Amino acid sequence: MQTQTLRKIVKIIAGIVLILAGIPMLLLPGPGILTILAGFYLIVSDYEWGRNMYAKAMSWLKRKKRTPFSGAR
Repeated sequence: MQTQTLRKIVKIIAGIVLILAGIPMLLLPGPGILTILAGFYLIVSDYEWGRNMYAKAMSWLKRKKRTPFSGAR
């Protein structure tokens, strides 16, 4: 029981670190979105609601990848 609790705590801390590291990567060179998603996955992977949210986020990203960019020309 104690090992599982420690494992969850380590996963949550690692997830937070990845999310915090991914935020500046959105503006700087680096895989910002992937890093944030990896951190998010570490945090929510132990919970059913988290797995559902992760699946929805990945589905949204796949849809965004297929749509062309409509920014300024």
